[in-house]
Amino acid sequence: RDRGLSGSFATTGNLLKESNSAQVLPMLLRPFRQAAAGGLHMTADIERACMSAELLLELGWQALRGGSQVAVSAKPHGLLPQAGPDFPQRYAARWAFAMAFLPAAGASEQGRDRLSLVVAFMVAGLHLAAAGYPYLPWIVPSCSPGRHTVVLPDDCRARLDVDSGGESKSSFGVDTFRKTAFEVSGKSGSSFRVFGSDQVKCHVQPPGSFLFTDRGSTSVEFGSGGSASTVRFNMPQLRVRPSSWSLGAGSIYDWVGTSHFVDESSGMQCELCFGQLEGKGEQDAVTGTLRNSLGFEVGRIHGSWLGPLFCDGQVLWRGPRSQLPF
Repeated sequence: RDRGLSGSFATTGNLLKESNSAQVLPMLLRPFRQAAAGGLHMTADIERACMSAELLLELGWQALRGGSQVAVSAKPHGLLPQAGPDFPQRYAARWAFAMAFLPAAGASEQGRDRLSLVVAFMVAGLHLAAAGYPYLPWIVPSCSPGRHTVVLPDDCRARLDVDSGGESKSSFGVDTFRKTAFEVSGKSGSSFRVFGSDQVKCHVQPPGSFLFTDRGSTSVEFGSGGSASTVRFNMPQLRVRPSSWSLGAGSIYDWVGTSHFVDESSGMQCELCFGQLEGKGEQDAVTGTLRNSLGFEVGRIHGSWLGPLFCDGQVLWRGPRSQLPF
């Protein structure tokens, strides 16, 4: 694939030491296959089912007691190994394609081209963002709250400010916000900066699904040349649902909802939709329309967050270098 990933992650920060070129990206994707209907399929996942059963038991107990509210927390059940990438590495995986798209976006003088490349940057990182999602309530963060630095491929650096939210390491509320501020910069000479914050809340969708909604926003700032501008967007929702029966092993990870992009200098906008439209298409489908400041259509985005992704007839992203097995 033309836009494959190379390199590795290393982390530094509060209570973390420099790692020796751990191959984080392949490690994130190793447990997953590509689902037949789209999305990422973790066939051996049992933590989601165990947590669903715990929630159902608590709901039943509260119903017998006549309660109207349920306060639930989650703990890893130890049924899957918790070793692997820590919170900063999981978190930063979504920006692994920064150098593949953002330098070209910053050099573009056309708002349409700049916006389409920022869209491609976000979409290309979604398979890694889902595979390494740091806010799953059954995963215990392996770092303390505070500031951390992650070295990304092509010498980009991500700086994270992790908010504990008042939660302990052993128990995480399902219906509470998890907050992290971030800033990503390219190697020396790069003219872009990615910054913003996450405010993620987990919602339970009976009988066995979880929906993660992010109320934060991301800004991509280009600070030099004739294209000095800022593009802002929000993340879609991640859904983790059963792949078979509700309390059985296996989970499907897919992105749903919409992301709205705005290029502040040109007024260009894009509304990007994820998942099936009116029950048609693949679960990993991505569709959207680029519109200028007057509201006229100037391009159409279509494809998949597992690749490829197109803008009209142009290939924006071909997909991961290593295709996931079915």
